[in-house]
Amino acid sequence: MQSIVEEFVKLIGSEVYAVFYFCGHGFEEDGKCYLVPPNARHGYTIKDCTCAEDVLNQMQNHGENSPALIVLILDICRISNEKSPRNQYQDALTASLNNIQMKGNTVFCYATSKGMYAYEDIYSGILVKYLKKYLPKRMSVLDVFTSVQEGMFNNCFKVKTI
Repeated sequence: MQSIVEEFVKLIGSEVYAVFYFCGHGFEEDGKCYLVPPNARHGYTIKDCTCAEDVLNQMQNHGENSPALIVLILDICRISNEKSPRNQYQDALTASLNNIQMKGNTVFCYATSKGMYAYEDIYSGILVKYLKKYLPKRMSVLDVFTSVQEGMFNNCFKVKTI
């Protein structure tokens, strides 16, 4: 997966919008977000995964070819991968892409909040449901993600718990 990311970054040029979308298994550990490759071995650890911060860092520090806009969409769970019990509340407060130097040309979109699972309905993930609704429209990037966020928020109140 890392080699695919490296090839993707090579394609980035200046004055383009670079969109990195990952849908699959993921987790947060020690304040970093990890993407689990589809062919990861059973019992995977962070050594088997790709760090989202590293992906973003490669995209942001592409020299003169840095993109005009970077959009990072992570459709993954954001819970700890550790098998041992931990303070999940503290993990949720500290785990995110906050560990890297932010540039003004980056937009993030997560499928869920820190410390939470990403959920799906019978057709697709909840994030995909709303992305499909707004991406085809002629809207600014900010308006798309604001609409997606509002749709997902409103969807939460339609879920019944038993």
